[in-house]
Amino acid sequence: MGSLFVSIYDFFAKRRGLLYALVLLGFAGTAFLASRLKLEEDIAKALPADAKTARFGEAFRNSKFLEKIIVTVSLADSTAEPDPERLIEYTVSFVAQADSTLKPYITSIQYKADDDAALQLLDFQLEYLPVFLEESDYATIDRLTAPAQIRQTLEDNLHALTSPTGMVLKRVIARDPVGITWIGMRKYQDFQYDENYELYDGYVMTKDARHLLLFILPSNPPTETINNQQLVDGLHRLADGVNNGDSGVEITFFGAAAVAVGNAVQLRADTKLTLSITIVLLLALSWWFFRRKRAPVLMMLP
Repeated sequence: MGSLFVSIYDFFAKRRGLLYALVLLGFAGTAFLASRLKLEEDIAKALPADAKTARFGEAFRNSKFLEKIIVTVSLADSTAEPDPERLIEYTVSFVAQADSTLKPYITSIQYKADDDAALQLLDFQLEYLPVFLEESDYATIDRLTAPAQIRQTLEDNLHALTSPTGMVLKRVIARDPVGITWIGMRKYQDFQYDENYELYDGYVMTKDARHLLLFILPSNPPTETINNQQLVDGLHRLADGVNNGDSGVEITFFGAAAVAVGNAVQLRADTKLTLSITIVLLLALSWWFFRRKRAPVLMMLP
């Protein structure tokens, strides 16, 4: 094996021009192939490639709920009096800025209850109401359809239709004037995971009116950390603009995309550091062993 490398050396020692031409050709070919590479920064690829991880990754990529970034607008002073109107003011401003500066990276921002979705749910309840009813609910229907109760319900409906909410309720009242649908709607309360939240003027707030929640759906899945880093950095800038002022409001956010970006940034920094240390040590070792200045260069050339 040694004679093979010696013969190669002897061959190119007499043909330096051919050696340099082949080196340049090799660099050109490598550069061409490198230009065809498509880089992918996926934090999930750092996990072990087994069936369990694959199922977790598939669920992670296809769950719209897990993709959402939860933004919390809170009162900075926990001892201050609740001020929901201030939280709404800064929420509307934050949403407007995020929608204008980060639009390419955001699919939607949900910061108020969707009236159309609520009406669709009511229509669904009205169409399939018997499926949701229990035996005890029919006694409630008998009370709702009693003549005296119907008269009172119609009077309440008249007041509701003449109020500001009448534009929304008229569709429901027209289809269900006695309110039977609400019996089925109450069944959904069993799905409420945390009772600490409620709606205030259409916004999701904690019951103490100190925290307001909104949800951002990124345009890219959480694993695409290169694109999501632009979104996360932009959210940090918007949040810092509020947190560093004297507004008395603090904005924080959390979500799978933000966590993945943070992990990817740390992983990238650690990789650069370890590779840099490895290369420096290898170059120092090669120079110490061969005692020639060009030895490290020749070692790194391949």
